[in-house]
Amino acid sequence: MYNTNNPVEPNGSSDPRDIGDNAQVLDLLLNSDKVVVTGRTGKQLKGIAALKSIITSLDLGSFTFADIASGLAGTTTGQFFRVVISQSNGGDIAWSIYQNNAGSAVFITSVANTSKLDRIQFDGSQDSLLNIVDSDGNLAGVFYTKADGTLGFRSKTELTSDNGFGGDGYTMSSTVDFSLVLTDSEGNVSYLVNNDGSQVSASSTGGSTNTDIVAELTASAGAQSYGASVIRFHHNQAPSKKLNMFISYGQSYSNGSDSERTLTLSAYDGCVMLGGTTYGTWGNNGAFSPTGSAVFKPLIASEKESHSVGMVNELKRLRNRAHGVASDTDHLYGSMELGIGSRSIQQCIDGDAWGRFTTGIDLLVTTAASAGYKFCIAGLINLQGENDVGQTYDYYYGKLGELKDKINAYIVSKIPDNANVDFYLSQTGAAFAGPPDAQNIPKAQMDFCRDNFDVHFMGPYQHLQATTQGIHLVANSYRWYGANAAKVINRVLSGQEQTIFRMNQAKHSGSELYVSFNVPCPPISFGAVYVNKTATTFADKGFTVTDSSGSLSGSSLTVSIVSPNTIKISCSRTLTGAVTVTLGDKSIHNGRHNICDSDPSVSYYKWEVGSDTTAPDYIPDLNGKAYPLKNWAGLDRITSEAV
Repeated sequence: MYNTNNPVEPNGSSDPRDIGDNAQVLDLLLNSDKVVVTGRTGKQLKGIAALKSIITSLDLGSFTFADIASGLAGTTTGQFFRVVISQSNGGDIAWSIYQNNAGSAVFITSVANTSKLDRIQFDGSQDSLLNIVDSDGNLAGVFYTKADGTLGFRSKTELTSDNGFGGDGYTMSSTVDFSLVLTDSEGNVSYLVNNDGSQVSASSTGGSTNTDIVAELTASAGAQSYGASVIRFHHNQAPSKKLNMFISYGQSYSNGSDSERTLTLSAYDGCVMLGGTTYGTWGNNGAFSPTGSAVFKPLIASEKESHSVGMVNELKRLRNRAHGVASDTDHLYGSMELGIGSRSIQQCIDGDAWGRFTTGIDLLVTTAASAGYKFCIAGLINLQGENDVGQTYDYYYGKLGELKDKINAYIVSKIPDNANVDFYLSQTGAAFAGPPDAQNIPKAQMDFCRDNFDVHFMGPYQHLQATTQGIHLVANSYRWYGANAAKVINRVLSGQEQTIFRMNQAKHSGSELYVSFNVPCPPISFGAVYVNKTATTFADKGFTVTDSSGSLSGSSLTVSIVSPNTIKISCSRTLTGAVTVTLGDKSIHNGRHNICDSDPSVSYYKWEVGSDTTAPDYIPDLNGKAYPLKNWAGLDRITSEAV
């Protein structure tokens, strides 16, 4: 060997002599019987022979000995062996592990006697307070009292992860009332620790207390929300083509009705629309025709601001950021709005709205072919339900299934290599929340998302500022909702579900009622909603409690947050009979409420206003600020359980 002593750092040596030395060293490492080989820089390197020795000694059944002398005699240098420790000599130790180092035994570690694992000693000989075992009786972990009187925990396996603290079948969390809540996979609370460090067994309380209720609701809702964070993929259409279209369908909210003005006057990174507007002309509602020529143009707001312009531009921006690029015109994103105002879901299935949808898809196919684009429809955004607020839950739920199946069938018939598309549903609310206050349509929309893996909840628009007539949204509100929709779609395309933010469970005792929520980004919080230009926080936060004696709202309810996902409602009297909880009813709250999460996301877009302080969207608290993208709970009504 040349042994040039050339340095390795920073990029390695390119000297041919060093390359030759490395080749010789590598040959010895791979093919010789040497356990240790000297490298060109003098380092002692272990070769295949050393690895074989270690692997051989891992067969502990053949390398278990009665004493150290026997272990050394039965192994060669570098190999490992274990020595059995008798109960009388070792107490809690089952065996010790050594390595043969040129005839000397080097102690490595010892292994505990499994019969002693029900009492793990840390600060003396404290017995365990609680053993966690699996279905086969194997010990997973132990709670114990430390010398200072506080609670300790020890496990044979690591229980911490990016998702929190827990193990197979168990999760640990905290609430306002408890510093530790131990629950199983069913959400059952098996162990509680108060804030003062005292332990409470959920099975020994002699009946449910209010603190038990909070712990149980917190754990159950947390388990429901956790499922959305699991990475999942299915075989619906991904935005993988040259042109990837996102279609908006439904009623007037789907095409920006009454938005008053335009905001988004430039397209982002090649985002397009078919013709001069996203929604085409209005000369013939039953058939889609483009504004101007049937060619793809930059995606901007023209004549009015709809949700989809900001949505698709924002979605492409999120896509580029995830891929670490400033621009990617090999993947174009596009928007098209095919809905008609004041149409029922039945008309969207087989009426003039359906005619507009099919003719729009047909024109999209021919225009993409003329442009030489391979394209797909990568998502269907549905904003509908306002015309069906008087329908029953079962009727509307069933019609959503019909609509989804019919849309997918038509798309695949016209674009054979297009897979089924993911659906994204908005929730009806505000001026269109009802009556009745049973929340039939909002509940059906959330349940349809829950029951179909490829249907996703975009949330309500109830918190956004409406126009002066109080029905449709102002331009900034449409774009704000579009930015939130982009956040949801991007999450789904990244392989994660969007948690359906809604009431999960309610329980009451006496005059106190507790409601847990499936919260996308805990903790749950209160936020102001806009009634015209006024930021409004209801005294009851949008809740109505109804029992056999009547309804309670306003000052009759005191609402507070008691855990990251649970709200306490203190009523002015004891609750009797059947109890229901309604969030965002039409009669009292005009389809609005104040329940949101703590998602810190913000949009690229900001609330844009002119100099006219009398303009309907001139709001000092919002002017010039990026749209906050907190998630808002869905309007809902559930039954409370008496405990």
